[in-house]
Amino acid sequence: MISGKKQTIRLFTYAQLIILILFTIVTIFAVYRLSNLGYTLENLANESMPNIAKAASFTNRIQSLSTLTSILTGSTSNPARQLAKQKVDKSIQLVNQSLLGTSDANSYLTRQLATLTQEINELDTLVEQRILQEHMLLKSREKFTYEFSKLFQSINTNIADNKLENKLLDILLLAMQIDQQTRMHALRQIESELAKKLKNAIDGVASSQINTKASLTDIQTHLIGNDGLVTQKIQFLKIVGRTRGRDSFVRNLIANVSSNLDYQNQLTNQSTLQAANKANDSATEYANITVIVGLFSFLLTLGIIYFLYKKIVSRLISLAQQVEMASEHNSTEIHINGNDEISQLAERFSLYLARMKEQESALLNMTLTDPLTAIPNRRAFEAQLKETMAIARRNEWWVSLFLVDIDFFKDYNDHYGHSEGDACLRLVANEIHKIMARNTDFCARFGGEEFVCILPNTNPNGAKLKAEAVRKAIMSLSIPHAKSAIGDTLTVSIGSGSFLFTQHDNWMSDIIFEQTDKALYKAKRNGRNQCDFFAIDE
Repeated sequence: MISGKKQTIRLFTYAQLIILILFTIVTIFAVYRLSNLGYTLENLANESMPNIAKAASFTNRIQSLSTLTSILTGSTSNPARQLAKQKVDKSIQLVNQSLLGTSDANSYLTRQLATLTQEINELDTLVEQRILQEHMLLKSREKFTYEFSKLFQSINTNIADNKLENKLLDILLLAMQIDQQTRMHALRQIESELAKKLKNAIDGVASSQINTKASLTDIQTHLIGNDGLVTQKIQFLKIVGRTRGRDSFVRNLIANVSSNLDYQNQLTNQSTLQAANKANDSATEYANITVIVGLFSFLLTLGIIYFLYKKIVSRLISLAQQVEMASEHNSTEIHINGNDEISQLAERFSLYLARMKEQESALLNMTLTDPLTAIPNRRAFEAQLKETMAIARRNEWWVSLFLVDIDFFKDYNDHYGHSEGDACLRLVANEIHKIMARNTDFCARFGGEEFVCILPNTNPNGAKLKAEAVRKAIMSLSIPHAKSAIGDTLTVSIGSGSFLFTQHDNWMSDIIFEQTDKALYKAKRNGRNQCDFFAIDE
Protein backbone atom coordinates (compact mmCIF):
# COMPACT_ATOMS: atom_id res chain seq x y z
CA MET A 1 0.00 0.00 0.00
CA ILE A 2 2.84 2.32 0.85
CA SER A 3 4.46 1.44 -2.42
CA GLY A 4 1.18 2.06 -4.20
CA LYS A 5 0.76 5.40 -2.52
CA LYS A 6 4.28 6.28 -3.49
CA GLN A 7 3.55 5.25 -7.07
CA THR A 8 0.39 7.31 -7.10
CA ILE A 9 2.27 10.25 -5.65
CA ARG A 10 5.02 9.64 -8.18
CA LEU A 11 2.51 9.50 -11.02
CA PHE A 12 0.82 12.63 -9.69
CA THR A 13 4.21 14.29 -9.43
CA TYR A 14 5.12 13.14 -12.93
CA ALA A 15 1.79 14.41 -14.20
CA GLN A 16 2.40 17.75 -12.53
CA LEU A 17 5.90 17.84 -13.97
CA ILE A 18 4.56 17.01 -17.44
CA ILE A 19 1.93 19.71 -17.12
CA LEU A 20 4.54 22.14 -15.83
CA ILE A 21 6.89 21.23 -18.68
CA LEU A 22 4.03 21.55 -21.18
CA PHE A 23 3.08 24.90 -19.68
CA THR A 24 6.72 26.01 -19.87
CA ILE A 25 6.96 24.90 -23.50
CA VAL A 26 3.74 26.67 -24.34
CA THR A 27 4.97 29.81 -22.57
CA ILE A 28 8.34 29.75 -24.31
CA PHE A 29 6.67 29.09 -27.67
CA ALA A 30 4.20 31.91 -27.08
CA VAL A 31 6.97 34.35 -26.15
CA TYR A 32 9.00 33.30 -29.18
CA ARG A 33 6.05 33.64 -31.54
CA LEU A 34 5.00 36.98 -30.11
CA SER A 35 8.56 38.25 -30.40
CA ASN A 36 8.67 37.31 -34.08
CA LEU A 37 5.26 38.83 -34.67
CA GLY A 38 6.21 41.98 -32.80
CA TYR A 39 9.41 42.22 -34.81
CA THR A 40 7.44 41.89 -38.06
CA LEU A 41 4.93 44.54 -37.02
CA GLU A 42 7.73 46.81 -35.83
CA ASN A 43 9.42 46.50 -39.21
CA LEU A 44 6.13 47.42 -40.85
CA ALA A 45 5.73 50.50 -38.66
CA ASN A 46 9.36 51.64 -38.60
CA GLU A 47 10.71 50.68 -42.03
CA SER A 48 8.13 49.80 -44.68
CA MET A 49 5.69 52.61 -43.98
CA PRO A 50 8.31 55.40 -43.75
CA ASN A 51 9.78 54.06 -47.00
CA ILE A 52 6.38 54.36 -48.68
CA ALA A 53 6.01 57.93 -47.42
CA LYS A 54 9.51 58.79 -48.64
CA ALA A 55 8.74 57.21 -52.01
CA ALA A 56 5.63 59.39 -52.33
CA SER A 57 7.70 62.48 -51.50
CA PHE A 58 10.34 61.36 -53.98
CA THR A 59 7.71 60.97 -56.72
CA ASN A 60 6.37 64.46 -55.96
CA ARG A 61 9.82 65.98 -56.34
CA ILE A 62 10.41 64.17 -59.63
CA GLN A 63 7.11 65.41 -61.05
CA SER A 64 7.85 68.97 -59.90
CA LEU A 65 10.93 68.83 -62.16
CA SER A 66 8.61 68.94 -65.18
CA THR A 67 7.19 72.30 -64.07
CA LEU A 68 10.63 73.69 -63.22
CA THR A 69 11.97 72.56 -66.61
CA SER A 70 9.08 74.37 -68.34
CA ILE A 71 9.99 77.55 -66.43
CA LEU A 72 13.62 77.14 -67.52
CA THR A 73 12.62 76.63 -71.16
CA GLY A 74 10.35 79.67 -71.11
CA SER A 75 12.98 82.00 -69.58
CA THR A 76 13.28 85.27 -71.50
CA SER A 77 16.37 86.67 -69.80
CA ASN A 78 19.61 85.34 -68.38
CA PRO A 79 18.76 86.24 -64.75
CA ALA A 80 15.44 84.41 -65.07
CA ARG A 81 17.20 81.47 -66.72
CA GLN A 82 19.85 81.31 -63.99
CA LEU A 83 17.22 81.45 -61.25
CA ALA A 84 15.19 78.69 -62.92
CA LYS A 85 18.34 76.59 -63.38
CA GLN A 86 19.19 76.98 -59.68
CA LYS A 87 15.74 75.71 -58.74
CA VAL A 88 16.08 72.74 -61.10
CA ASP A 89 19.53 71.88 -59.66
CA LYS A 90 18.19 72.18 -56.10
CA SER A 91 15.29 69.86 -56.95
CA ILE A 92 17.62 67.27 -58.51
CA GLN A 93 19.90 67.50 -55.46
CA LEU A 94 16.94 66.78 -53.16
CA VAL A 95 15.94 63.85 -55.36
CA ASN A 96 19.45 62.39 -55.13
CA GLN A 97 19.41 62.75 -51.36
CA SER A 98 16.10 60.88 -51.19
CA LEU A 99 17.50 57.71 -52.78
CA LEU A 100 17.68 54.95 -50.19
CA GLY A 101 20.12 52.01 -50.07
CA THR A 102 22.33 50.78 -52.83
CA SER A 103 19.97 48.37 -54.59
CA ASP A 104 20.11 47.81 -58.33
CA ALA A 105 16.84 49.72 -58.76
CA ASN A 106 18.26 52.78 -56.99
CA SER A 107 21.47 52.49 -59.01
CA TYR A 108 19.38 52.57 -62.16
CA LEU A 109 17.51 55.62 -60.84
CA THR A 110 20.86 57.28 -60.11
CA ARG A 111 21.96 56.70 -63.70
CA GLN A 112 18.66 58.04 -64.98
CA LEU A 113 19.04 61.16 -62.84
CA ALA A 114 22.61 61.62 -64.09
CA THR A 115 21.35 61.45 -67.69
CA LEU A 116 18.50 63.82 -66.81
CA THR A 117 20.97 66.27 -65.24
CA GLN A 118 23.12 66.21 -68.37
CA GLU A 119 20.12 66.81 -70.63
CA ILE A 120 18.90 69.69 -68.46
CA ASN A 121 22.37 71.26 -68.64
CA GLU A 122 22.24 71.00 -72.43
CA LEU A 123 18.72 72.47 -72.38
CA ASP A 124 20.06 75.35 -70.25
CA THR A 125 22.80 75.94 -72.82
CA LEU A 126 20.22 76.04 -75.62
CA VAL A 127 18.04 78.48 -73.67
CA GLU A 128 21.10 80.68 -73.10
CA GLN A 129 21.90 80.58 -76.83
CA ARG A 130 18.29 81.42 -77.65
CA ILE A 131 18.33 84.46 -75.32
CA LEU A 132 21.67 85.61 -76.78
CA GLN A 133 20.40 85.18 -80.34
CA GLU A 134 17.23 87.07 -79.48
CA HIS A 135 19.33 89.91 -78.02
CA MET A 136 21.50 90.03 -81.15
CA LEU A 137 18.37 90.06 -83.29
CA LEU A 138 17.02 93.00 -81.32
CA LYS A 139 20.24 94.98 -81.72
CA SER A 140 20.34 94.28 -85.45
CA ARG A 141 16.73 95.40 -85.73
CA GLU A 142 17.55 98.65 -83.92
CA LYS A 143 20.54 99.23 -86.16
CA PHE A 144 18.42 98.65 -89.27
CA THR A 145 15.76 101.04 -87.97
CA TYR A 146 18.38 103.70 -87.36
CA GLU A 147 19.94 103.35 -90.82
CA PHE A 148 16.53 103.32 -92.48
CA SER A 149 15.37 106.43 -90.61
CA LYS A 150 18.61 108.17 -91.49
CA LEU A 151 18.17 107.36 -95.18
CA PHE A 152 14.53 108.37 -95.16
CA GLN A 153 15.33 111.77 -93.68
CA SER A 154 18.00 112.37 -96.29
CA ILE A 155 15.59 111.98 -99.22
CA ASN A 156 14.55 115.19 -100.99
CA THR A 157 11.01 115.96 -102.00
CA ASN A 158 11.42 115.87 -105.76
CA ILE A 159 9.52 113.42 -107.96
CA ALA A 160 12.38 110.91 -108.22
CA ASP A 161 12.80 110.84 -104.49
CA ASN A 162 9.06 110.38 -104.06
CA LYS A 163 9.30 107.19 -106.10
CA LEU A 164 12.27 106.10 -103.99
CA GLU A 165 10.30 106.95 -100.88
CA ASN A 166 7.45 104.66 -102.01
CA LYS A 167 9.93 101.87 -102.68
CA LEU A 168 11.47 102.35 -99.26
CA LEU A 169 8.05 102.17 -97.64
CA ASP A 170 7.40 98.86 -99.43
CA ILE A 171 10.76 97.57 -98.18
CA LEU A 172 9.99 98.73 -94.63
CA LEU A 173 6.57 97.06 -94.60
CA LEU A 174 8.11 93.85 -95.87
CA ALA A 175 10.97 94.03 -93.33
CA MET A 176 8.47 94.47 -90.51
CA GLN A 177 7.06 91.04 -91.34
CA ILE A 178 10.36 89.37 -90.40
CA ASP A 179 9.61 89.63 -86.67
CA GLN A 180 6.13 88.18 -87.14
CA GLN A 181 7.18 85.06 -89.03
CA THR A 182 7.66 81.75 -87.21
CA ARG A 183 8.36 79.55 -90.25
CA MET A 184 11.61 79.47 -92.18
CA HIS A 185 10.05 78.99 -95.62
CA ALA A 186 8.04 82.20 -95.11
CA LEU A 187 11.26 84.02 -94.15
CA ARG A 188 12.93 82.72 -97.32
CA GLN A 189 10.06 84.14 -99.37
CA ILE A 190 10.40 87.50 -97.60
CA GLU A 191 14.15 87.39 -98.22
CA SER A 192 13.55 86.79 -101.94
CA GLU A 193 11.04 89.66 -102.19
CA LEU A 194 13.35 91.97 -100.25
CA ALA A 195 16.22 91.15 -102.60
CA LYS A 196 14.07 92.11 -105.61
CA LYS A 197 12.75 95.32 -104.06
CA LEU A 198 16.20 96.41 -102.79
CA LYS A 199 17.78 95.73 -106.18
CA ASN A 200 15.01 97.70 -107.84
CA ALA A 201 15.50 100.57 -105.40
CA ILE A 202 19.29 100.61 -105.82
CA ASP A 203 19.03 100.44 -109.60
CA GLY A 204 16.56 103.32 -109.56
CA VAL A 205 18.95 105.65 -107.72
CA ALA A 206 20.88 108.00 -109.93
CA SER A 207 24.61 107.43 -110.16
CA SER A 208 25.16 110.91 -108.74
CA GLN A 209 23.41 109.99 -105.50
CA ILE A 210 26.37 108.11 -104.11
CA ASN A 211 25.38 108.48 -100.46
CA THR A 212 21.84 107.26 -101.07
CA LYS A 213 23.06 104.26 -103.00
CA ALA A 214 25.60 103.46 -100.26
CA SER A 215 22.88 103.70 -97.63
CA LEU A 216 20.64 101.39 -99.62
CA THR A 217 23.51 98.93 -99.93
CA ASP A 218 24.01 99.04 -96.15
CA ILE A 219 20.31 98.41 -95.60
CA GLN A 220 20.50 95.51 -98.03
CA THR A 221 23.35 94.05 -95.95
CA HIS A 222 21.40 94.58 -92.70
CA LEU A 223 18.38 92.81 -94.11
CA ILE A 224 19.54 89.95 -96.35
CA GLY A 225 23.28 89.81 -95.87
CA ASN A 226 25.14 86.81 -94.47
CA ASP A 227 24.54 88.21 -91.00
CA GLY A 228 21.37 90.14 -91.80
CA LEU A 229 18.04 90.22 -90.04
CA VAL A 230 16.59 87.36 -92.09
CA THR A 231 19.58 85.11 -91.44
CA GLN A 232 19.58 85.94 -87.72
CA LYS A 233 15.84 85.29 -87.54
CA ILE A 234 16.33 81.89 -89.19
CA GLN A 235 19.13 81.07 -86.74
CA PHE A 236 16.84 82.12 -83.89
CA LEU A 237 14.04 79.85 -85.14
CA LYS A 238 16.48 76.94 -85.39
CA ILE A 239 17.62 77.46 -81.80
CA VAL A 240 13.97 77.73 -80.68
CA GLY A 241 13.21 74.43 -82.44
CA ARG A 242 16.19 72.71 -80.84
CA THR A 243 15.19 74.10 -77.44
CA ARG A 244 11.65 72.76 -77.80
CA GLY A 245 12.97 69.39 -78.92
CA ARG A 246 15.35 69.21 -75.97
CA ASP A 247 12.56 70.27 -73.61
CA SER A 248 10.33 67.48 -74.97
CA PHE A 249 13.15 64.96 -74.55
CA VAL A 250 13.75 66.09 -70.95
CA ARG A 251 10.03 65.74 -70.22
CA ASN A 252 10.11 62.19 -71.57
CA LEU A 253 13.09 61.41 -69.34
CA ILE A 254 11.20 62.77 -66.34
CA ALA A 255 8.20 60.63 -67.30
CA ASN A 256 10.45 57.56 -67.50
CA VAL A 257 11.91 58.28 -64.07
CA SER A 258 8.40 58.75 -62.70
CA SER A 259 7.29 55.43 -64.21
CA ASN A 260 10.28 53.70 -62.67
CA LEU A 261 9.38 55.23 -59.31
CA ASP A 262 5.80 54.02 -59.65
CA TYR A 263 7.11 50.52 -60.23
CA GLN A 264 9.34 50.75 -57.16
CA ASN A 265 6.41 52.02 -55.10
CA GLN A 266 4.32 49.06 -56.21
CA LEU A 267 7.08 46.70 -55.10
CA THR A 268 7.26 48.44 -51.72
CA ASN A 269 3.49 48.25 -51.26
CA GLN A 270 3.50 44.60 -52.25
CA SER A 271 6.28 43.87 -49.77
CA THR A 272 4.34 45.65 -47.01
CA LEU A 273 1.20 43.66 -47.81
CA GLN A 274 3.15 40.40 -47.79
CA ALA A 275 4.59 41.30 -44.37
CA ALA A 276 1.09 41.99 -43.06
CA ASN A 277 -0.13 38.67 -44.45
CA LYS A 278 2.82 36.96 -42.84
CA ALA A 279 1.91 38.51 -39.49
CA ASN A 280 -1.66 37.32 -39.97
CA ASP A 281 -0.51 33.78 -40.81
CA SER A 282 1.80 33.72 -37.80
CA ALA A 283 -0.96 34.83 -35.47
CA THR A 284 -3.37 32.23 -36.87
CA GLU A 285 -0.78 29.47 -36.59
CA TYR A 286 -0.02 30.41 -33.00
CA ALA A 287 -3.72 30.37 -32.11
CA ASN A 288 -4.22 26.89 -33.57
CA ILE A 289 -1.19 25.41 -31.79
CA THR A 290 -2.23 26.99 -28.52
CA VAL A 291 -5.72 25.43 -28.77
CA ILE A 292 -4.24 21.94 -29.48
CA VAL A 293 -1.83 22.09 -26.55
CA GLY A 294 -4.60 23.45 -24.38
CA LEU A 295 -6.59 20.23 -24.93
CA PHE A 296 -3.73 18.24 -23.34
CA SER A 297 -3.24 20.62 -20.46
CA PHE A 298 -7.03 21.11 -20.03
CA LEU A 299 -7.77 22.78 -16.67
CA LEU A 300 -4.29 24.10 -16.06
CA THR A 301 -3.81 25.70 -19.47
CA LEU A 302 -7.44 26.43 -20.37
CA GLY A 303 -7.44 29.75 -18.53
CA ILE A 304 -4.07 30.68 -20.00
CA ILE A 305 -5.21 29.83 -23.53
CA TYR A 306 -8.42 31.80 -23.07
CA PHE A 307 -6.56 34.79 -21.64
CA LEU A 308 -3.89 34.80 -24.34
CA TYR A 309 -6.42 34.35 -27.10
CA LYS A 310 -8.62 37.19 -25.89
CA LYS A 311 -5.89 39.57 -24.89
CA ILE A 312 -3.37 39.05 -27.68
CA VAL A 313 -4.22 36.61 -30.45
CA SER A 314 -7.72 37.77 -31.34
CA ARG A 315 -6.60 41.38 -31.31
CA LEU A 316 -3.63 40.61 -33.55
CA ILE A 317 -5.91 38.76 -35.95
CA SER A 318 -8.30 41.72 -35.91
CA LEU A 319 -5.41 44.09 -36.51
CA ALA A 320 -4.08 42.03 -39.42
CA GLN A 321 -7.57 41.71 -40.93
CA GLN A 322 -8.25 45.43 -40.55
CA VAL A 323 -4.90 46.27 -42.12
CA GLU A 324 -5.69 43.97 -45.04
CA MET A 325 -9.21 45.37 -45.46
CA ALA A 326 -7.91 48.94 -45.23
CA SER A 327 -5.35 48.16 -47.93
CA GLU A 328 -8.01 46.65 -50.22
CA HIS A 329 -10.82 49.17 -49.63
CA ASN A 330 -8.75 52.35 -49.24
CA SER A 331 -9.98 52.89 -45.69
CA THR A 332 -8.20 54.57 -42.77
CA GLU A 333 -10.31 53.16 -39.90
CA ILE A 334 -8.31 50.66 -37.80
CA HIS A 335 -9.44 50.37 -34.17
CA ILE A 336 -8.26 47.95 -31.48
CA ASN A 337 -9.61 48.24 -27.93
CA GLY A 338 -7.10 48.58 -25.14
CA ASN A 339 -4.19 50.71 -24.10
CA ASP A 340 -1.09 48.74 -25.04
CA GLU A 341 1.37 48.23 -27.87
CA ILE A 342 -1.20 46.58 -30.16
CA SER A 343 -3.72 49.41 -29.79
CA GLN A 344 -0.89 51.91 -30.28
CA LEU A 345 0.20 50.04 -33.38
CA ALA A 346 -3.40 50.17 -34.65
CA GLU A 347 -3.39 53.95 -34.09
CA ARG A 348 -0.12 54.23 -36.01
CA PHE A 349 -1.60 52.23 -38.86
CA SER A 350 -4.64 54.54 -38.92
CA LEU A 351 -2.45 57.65 -38.83
CA TYR A 352 -0.20 56.35 -41.57
CA LEU A 353 -3.10 55.33 -43.84
CA ALA A 354 -4.74 58.71 -43.31
CA ARG A 355 -1.52 60.51 -44.22
CA MET A 356 -1.03 58.20 -47.18
CA LYS A 357 -4.54 58.98 -48.44
CA GLU A 358 -4.02 62.73 -47.99
CA GLN A 359 -0.71 62.57 -49.86
CA GLU A 360 -2.24 60.58 -52.72
CA SER A 361 -5.16 63.01 -52.94
CA ALA A 362 -2.82 66.03 -52.84
CA LEU A 363 -0.54 64.47 -55.44
CA LEU A 364 -3.46 63.72 -57.78
CA ASN A 365 -4.78 67.27 -57.34
CA MET A 366 -1.35 68.74 -58.12
CA THR A 367 -1.04 66.74 -61.34
CA LEU A 368 -4.47 67.90 -62.58
CA THR A 369 -4.48 71.54 -61.40
CA ASP A 370 -2.68 74.55 -62.83
CA PRO A 371 -0.68 76.04 -59.92
CA LEU A 372 -1.01 79.65 -61.11
CA THR A 373 -4.76 79.90 -61.80
CA ALA A 374 -6.00 77.03 -59.55
CA ILE A 375 -8.16 75.67 -62.38
CA PRO A 376 -7.62 72.33 -64.17
CA ASN A 377 -4.56 72.04 -66.37
CA ARG A 378 -3.96 70.60 -69.84
CA ARG A 379 -3.70 67.00 -68.56
CA ALA A 380 -7.10 67.30 -66.85
CA PHE A 381 -8.55 68.81 -70.03
CA GLU A 382 -7.37 65.91 -72.20
CA ALA A 383 -8.91 63.38 -69.83
CA GLN A 384 -12.18 65.36 -69.61
CA LEU A 385 -12.42 65.72 -73.40
CA LYS A 386 -12.12 61.96 -73.92
CA GLU A 387 -14.79 61.30 -71.29
CA THR A 388 -17.12 63.92 -72.78
CA MET A 389 -16.66 62.48 -76.27
CA ALA A 390 -17.52 58.99 -75.02
CA ILE A 391 -20.76 60.25 -73.42
CA ALA A 392 -21.61 62.25 -76.55
CA ARG A 393 -21.20 59.14 -78.74
CA ARG A 394 -23.61 57.16 -76.57
CA ASN A 395 -26.22 59.95 -76.46
CA GLU A 396 -25.59 61.42 -79.96
CA TRP A 397 -25.01 64.86 -78.45
CA TRP A 398 -23.44 68.02 -79.73
CA VAL A 399 -20.11 68.81 -78.09
CA SER A 400 -18.74 72.37 -78.28
CA LEU A 401 -15.14 73.33 -77.62
CA PHE A 402 -13.68 76.83 -77.00
CA LEU A 403 -10.11 77.99 -77.33
CA VAL A 404 -9.63 81.38 -75.62
CA ASP A 405 -6.44 83.34 -76.33
CA ILE A 406 -5.54 86.64 -74.63
CA ASP A 407 -4.73 89.23 -77.30
CA PHE A 408 -1.15 90.57 -77.30
CA PHE A 409 -0.40 88.98 -73.93
CA LYS A 410 3.35 88.91 -74.58
CA ASP A 411 3.26 92.70 -74.99
CA TYR A 412 1.24 92.89 -71.76
CA ASN A 413 3.91 90.91 -69.92
CA ASP A 414 6.73 92.96 -71.40
CA HIS A 415 5.06 96.23 -70.43
CA TYR A 416 3.57 95.46 -67.01
CA GLY A 417 5.87 92.67 -65.80
CA HIS A 418 5.33 88.97 -65.21
CA SER A 419 3.77 89.43 -61.76
CA GLU A 420 1.02 91.59 -63.27
CA GLY A 421 0.79 89.07 -66.12
CA ASP A 422 0.20 86.26 -63.61
CA ALA A 423 -2.47 88.34 -61.85
CA CYS A 424 -4.10 89.00 -65.22
CA LEU A 425 -4.16 85.26 -66.00
CA ARG A 426 -5.83 84.56 -62.67
CA LEU A 427 -8.52 87.20 -63.31
CA VAL A 428 -9.24 85.85 -66.79
CA ALA A 429 -9.34 82.25 -65.53
CA ASN A 430 -11.76 83.19 -62.74
CA GLU A 431 -14.05 85.05 -65.15
CA ILE A 432 -14.15 82.17 -67.64
CA HIS A 433 -14.82 79.74 -64.81
CA LYS A 434 -17.81 81.85 -63.68
CA ILE A 435 -19.26 81.90 -67.21
CA MET A 436 -19.11 78.08 -67.38
CA ALA A 437 -22.13 77.86 -65.07
CA ARG A 438 -23.31 74.27 -65.63
CA ASN A 439 -21.87 71.45 -63.58
CA THR A 440 -21.08 69.59 -66.80
CA ASP A 441 -19.17 72.56 -68.30
CA PHE A 442 -15.40 72.43 -67.98
CA CYS A 443 -12.65 75.01 -68.33
CA ALA A 444 -8.88 74.64 -68.01
CA ARG A 445 -5.67 76.49 -68.66
CA PHE A 446 -4.21 75.01 -71.82
CA GLY A 447 -0.84 76.73 -71.54
CA GLY A 448 0.61 80.25 -71.57
CA GLU A 449 -2.21 82.69 -72.25
CA GLU A 450 -4.58 80.08 -73.71
CA PHE A 451 -7.64 78.61 -72.00
CA VAL A 452 -9.93 75.84 -73.20
CA CYS A 453 -13.59 75.09 -72.40
CA ILE A 454 -15.71 71.99 -73.01
CA LEU A 455 -19.50 72.34 -73.27
CA PRO A 456 -21.26 68.95 -73.57
CA ASN A 457 -24.75 68.79 -75.08
CA THR A 458 -24.33 72.32 -76.53
CA ASN A 459 -25.26 73.07 -80.16
CA PRO A 460 -23.64 75.79 -82.35
CA ASN A 461 -26.19 78.45 -81.33
CA GLY A 462 -25.57 77.81 -77.66
CA ALA A 463 -21.83 77.83 -78.28
CA LYS A 464 -22.04 81.21 -80.01
CA LEU A 465 -23.96 82.73 -77.10
CA LYS A 466 -21.56 81.30 -74.53
CA ALA A 467 -18.45 82.36 -76.51
CA GLU A 468 -19.72 85.92 -76.86
CA ALA A 469 -20.55 85.94 -73.16
CA VAL A 470 -16.98 84.98 -72.36
CA ARG A 471 -15.53 87.61 -74.70
CA LYS A 472 -17.75 90.38 -73.31
CA ALA A 473 -17.10 89.31 -69.73
CA ILE A 474 -13.34 89.65 -70.25
CA MET A 475 -13.83 93.08 -71.81
CA SER A 476 -16.02 94.10 -68.87
CA LEU A 477 -13.09 93.49 -66.53
CA SER A 478 -11.55 96.65 -68.06
CA ILE A 479 -8.02 95.47 -67.46
CA PRO A 480 -5.69 98.20 -68.82
CA HIS A 481 -3.56 97.09 -71.78
CA ALA A 482 -1.53 100.03 -73.07
CA LYS A 483 0.34 97.86 -75.57
CA SER A 484 -2.70 96.32 -77.24
CA ALA A 485 -2.96 97.07 -80.94
CA ILE A 486 -6.79 97.02 -80.87
CA GLY A 487 -7.74 98.97 -77.77
CA ASP A 488 -6.81 100.26 -74.34
CA THR A 489 -8.12 97.27 -72.36
CA LEU A 490 -7.48 93.56 -72.35
CA THR A 491 -9.39 91.50 -74.92
CA VAL A 492 -9.54 87.87 -76.01
CA SER A 493 -9.96 86.00 -79.27
CA ILE A 494 -12.07 82.83 -79.22
CA GLY A 495 -12.21 79.88 -81.56
CA SER A 496 -15.31 77.69 -81.18
CA GLY A 497 -15.90 74.26 -82.63
CA SER A 498 -19.20 72.33 -82.41
CA PHE A 499 -19.46 68.67 -83.36
CA LEU A 500 -22.50 66.40 -83.54
CA PHE A 501 -21.64 62.83 -82.59
CA THR A 502 -23.96 60.98 -84.95
CA GLN A 503 -22.42 58.16 -87.03
CA HIS A 504 -18.96 59.55 -86.30
CA ASP A 505 -17.36 57.03 -83.95
CA ASN A 506 -14.04 57.53 -85.73
CA TRP A 507 -13.63 61.14 -84.59
CA MET A 508 -10.58 61.63 -82.41
CA SER A 509 -9.89 64.36 -79.88
CA ASP A 510 -6.97 65.59 -81.99
CA ILE A 511 -9.30 66.26 -84.95
CA ILE A 512 -11.77 68.19 -82.79
CA PHE A 513 -9.01 70.26 -81.21
CA GLU A 514 -7.35 70.96 -84.56
CA GLN A 515 -10.59 72.32 -86.08
CA THR A 516 -11.22 74.50 -83.04
CA ASP A 517 -7.64 75.78 -83.19
CA LYS A 518 -8.19 76.74 -86.85
CA ALA A 519 -11.22 78.76 -85.79
CA LEU A 520 -9.11 80.56 -83.17
CA TYR A 521 -6.42 81.29 -85.76
CA LYS A 522 -9.07 82.73 -88.07
CA ALA A 523 -10.44 84.97 -85.29
CA LYS A 524 -6.94 86.29 -84.61
CA ARG A 525 -6.18 86.76 -88.29
CA ASN A 526 -9.41 88.72 -88.81
CA GLY A 527 -8.46 91.35 -86.23
CA ARG A 528 -8.75 89.70 -82.77
CA ASN A 529 -11.27 90.56 -80.03
CA GLN A 530 -13.83 88.38 -81.78
CA CYS A 531 -15.17 84.85 -81.99
CA ASP A 532 -15.01 82.50 -84.92
CA PHE A 533 -17.20 79.42 -85.11
CA PHE A 534 -16.88 76.03 -86.76
CA ALA A 535 -19.48 73.26 -86.76
CA ILE A 536 -19.82 69.76 -88.23
CA ASP A 537 -23.24 68.08 -88.09
CA GLU A 538 -22.90 65.36 -90.73
